[in-house]
Amino acid sequence: MKRVISLVLSIALALFSINISYAAGYTLPQRMLTQIRVGSGLTGSFVIHGNADSTRYPFLYAIQNAEYELRGMISEGYTRYHVFQNTDNNARQFPAEILKINDQYCFRTSFLDPGAYFVADTDQLIAMLLDLKAENPSILSGILKLLYLDDTDEKKSADTSSLEKQVDLWISGFTPETNYVKNDDGSPSLTQTFTIPIESLYTTMTELIRYISQNDTAMNSLRNVFSGEQIELYFNPNLSYYYLEALANLDMTDHIVFSRTVSTLGDIIDNTLTLPLDEKKTGYSTVSIHNDKERKSIRISGPKGHYIIDLPLKSSLKENECSETYQFVRICPDSADKNLSLNIHLLKELVEHTNPEETVKYETEKYKVRMEQDASILPEDISAELIPEAEPLEINAEFQFSAISQIYSKPTTLDFSVAFVQGLYHYDISGSLVTVSPNSYNETNPWSVERPDTGSFINTDIFTKTDYKRLFDEWTKEAGIKIIKTPDEIMPSISE
Repeated sequence: MKRVISLVLSIALALFSINISYAAGYTLPQRMLTQIRVGSGLTGSFVIHGNADSTRYPFLYAIQNAEYELRGMISEGYTRYHVFQNTDNNARQFPAEILKINDQYCFRTSFLDPGAYFVADTDQLIAMLLDLKAENPSILSGILKLLYLDDTDEKKSADTSSLEKQVDLWISGFTPETNYVKNDDGSPSLTQTFTIPIESLYTTMTELIRYISQNDTAMNSLRNVFSGEQIELYFNPNLSYYYLEALANLDMTDHIVFSRTVSTLGDIIDNTLTLPLDEKKTGYSTVSIHNDKERKSIRISGPKGHYIIDLPLKSSLKENECSETYQFVRICPDSADKNLSLNIHLLKELVEHTNPEETVKYETEKYKVRMEQDASILPEDISAELIPEAEPLEINAEFQFSAISQIYSKPTTLDFSVAFVQGLYHYDISGSLVTVSPNSYNETNPWSVERPDTGSFINTDIFTKTDYKRLFDEWTKEAGIKIIKTPDEIMPSISE
């Protein structure tokens, strides 16, 4: 059943998205990522300083005031990133190691026994967080990809114009409620609201799936977003009977509501799509997607609470700076202390220069982030009294990339520092990473690159939130005991 709900949502997102455009150019961060992807190793170290207390922030308390080494590599079908410390007796302990073996992510640590796990895929993790039963294969990862694709080649390839024409033909068969309104600048516009019986969607869905499967352009668009396995299951015309039967058994009695505002020139100013959900099965009654030329907003509501995500579709650009504002709302009826109404302001600055004497090119990215509770962004139907007070969180980050100009085979270095401040709490992470050729990487930084035997790895596909929390708590407890601190640089925690 949930496969069909997810399919409805994915098609809706595909049809009602708005493209944006960003300036593109070759940068040192892109160079470093490319070097890593084609096989360069990564080596470096980082230090964490902080004054988190063990009661409020046990995880941060466990890992703070310590220095760590990092090694990383990518080879065919195999990726490994290894964070470790050398002990007094020259042994090695590793708090965390991320592996990717033949498209399967894994996690290993010397702090747990057993200490090796297959990581559940994105769809299963999302379903777990939203308390939904994950289908296999799920379509959730495709939905996420549709939410916020920018105007990259991937987005341009995912052309949905042919699908939009089919949907327009379907919608035009319904009579809209029409209102003339004035925009903020006084110009007139037309608002059309279509109320569509849910039963009409059932037939249209199967017709769309049949159309998509017979249209090369539409199928190519889907391949840019969904995996082959997802397409085979969710866009298979031979399964039309299954979709019809499943849709008929869903407890969705409300109508679909689609509204759009059109200028006098025929340009779409904004649009909103509201879909009913099976409340008994999901705990949520509606999902609403709103687009205009500046922002995209997604809202899921029901007895389980509300989730609202508001994303910018364009950055505010000023010379070498850009700023963006994100908003996130979470309302949990049974856990008021978990309620959030976050305004997130992001400022990014790019500084680029070359040292003529050293022929070294530098690029520095600076970020300033401020996250604060802001009840003013709540919709009218959610009371501001539900939002608890909290200190704003400020983040200042600087990433300096450097490399010998124009010589692509030479290493790229990243020096970074990230500082978090919330009230009396402060937390700093700083370090340096450099790409190295696989040969020099293995000679200067010897450690085993043999692929581990995954036969003993624990499968987490059926893990619940409780299972993950138990593992996390066990790891945190062991980390607090085993991680080697840097005594001369330890900051006293707030509780001390």
